[in-house]
Amino acid sequence: MGKTGSGKTTFINLVSGSQHRVGSGLRSCTSTVQVAKLFEIDDYVVTLIDTPGFDDTIRSDVDILNMIASFLVTAYEAGHLLSGIIYMHPISDVRMGGVSTRNFRLFRKLCGEAALCNVVIVTSMWGRVPENIGQERENELATDDVFFKPVITAGARMLRHDGTLQCAQSIIHQTVTQRALPFQIQRELHDQKLHILQTSAGAELNQQLRQQAEKHREEMEALEKDIRDARCAEDEEAKKVLEEARRKLRDELRSLAYRSEKIALQTRLSEAEEVARQRSKRQEEESNRRISELQDAMAQAESNSAYQLTQMRQELAALRNQSANVGLVPTVFGFFGALSAALGVLVASQVPDS
Repeated sequence: MGKTGSGKTTFINLVSGSQHRVGSGLRSCTSTVQVAKLFEIDDYVVTLIDTPGFDDTIRSDVDILNMIASFLVTAYEAGHLLSGIIYMHPISDVRMGGVSTRNFRLFRKLCGEAALCNVVIVTSMWGRVPENIGQERENELATDDVFFKPVITAGARMLRHDGTLQCAQSIIHQTVTQRALPFQIQRELHDQKLHILQTSAGAELNQQLRQQAEKHREEMEALEKDIRDARCAEDEEAKKVLEEARRKLRDELRSLAYRSEKIALQTRLSEAEEVARQRSKRQEEESNRRISELQDAMAQAESNSAYQLTQMRQELAALRNQSANVGLVPTVFGFFGALSAALGVLVASQVPDS
């Protein structure tokens, strides 16, 4: 895992012999969860899983989280736990900016504190910086509470990848020998039956979206003031630059508003589905209880009249029919799924242009 452009796919191709597409431009190439070719290290059969970054240029962070969570839960249900989590960070980055910091906070919530002992932070792109500068950045990342220090304190390790196959194999060796543990999001979704947006990672993502929206609104207010000042000064060039910046910021606000509304709609739909499930469960339990009572009564019915037996048989048949109809509930869930898609289109169409 790691931000777009950190070298995840290059690392996987090198050590596994896979040929996943590697990006060289500004657009991210890994848009889905990809499983690499099996390979062996020290008698271990290893499977590496490549994931898109949360700063993907095509998909939203909500979609990426859904995609990764779905893969992890499917693996968890099949009894497959991960021996390690490699988080890649390019040492060539001059600073660990807001995107990288948000990325890592989300990653940490997805893993959970108990699984941090299986996390390996791998710094890449060492060939792009002088050794002394790389060491300074490495030290800052490892000792600053804002960056990687908290997870290292919790048991994570920090290693370098120099770009060679031998180094990549050494990193894998140190990872596969760990005891496999479940991710926090796997336990939350599978064991606790939470909705994706009720998980720790989902809550973190929602909070990040709100914070970004508030920051953009503040920036928009400052831009509006600058534009008014430029008009008063009759500075047409400055006004054009500021209006272009306002247009871009407005587009980002629209995107954030849509993503936040999508999260809210998904949460409400999840709650409605849970209500429907509980109602169906109660109806089924009540039907089963009444069926059991009637069966017991009929078993003792030797002394009952023929009329009473006929009445009980009719009621039993009706209850069995009612119990069978409980199977119609998945159709309700299917309706909610269709409604979710329709609401997503509706929200997108209602984003204001002004």
